[in-house]
Amino acid sequence: MSSWPAHAYDPPVPVFPHLLPNLFVSGVGFDIMTWCKENDIQAVLNVGGELAETYYSQPPPTTYLRLNVVDDPSFDIVPVLQETHSFLKKHQGEKVLVHCFWGQSRSVSVLLYHLMQEMGLSYCQALLEIRKNRPMADPKFAEILRTYNH
Repeated sequence: MSSWPAHAYDPPVPVFPHLLPNLFVSGVGFDIMTWCKENDIQAVLNVGGELAETYYSQPPPTTYLRLNVVDDPSFDIVPVLQETHSFLKKHQGEKVLVHCFWGQSRSVSVLLYHLMQEMGLSYCQALLEIRKNRPMADPKFAEILRTYNH
């Protein structure tokens, strides 16, 4: 993990605190499951896949979705965007953590799509909101996400 950027070790931050205060984003470079327990997280969305789970110190919460998303713009992320959006809508009002490895591309991409669909934000508006608390947000799937602009 020594070659990881410093922000991979940061604890989760709210995605859109004034409207969606229960939605958090992070990487996995810290004790993620202890943080979930201490902060009463009810659901976890892991878009870092099976390998990201190797960094868990304990089992994830009962409500858990793991998707193996390849962090490459050629990966077909459209079905993932739809599935993660449904998951987040289903758990609206609950405390939910969305993570990948570094909390900068895959997790941010699914959150951007969710904000665009739920809040009617454009890609740029949604990215600006996320970057207020997660300035390193840098989605590799920007091109496909821009096609969903409202």
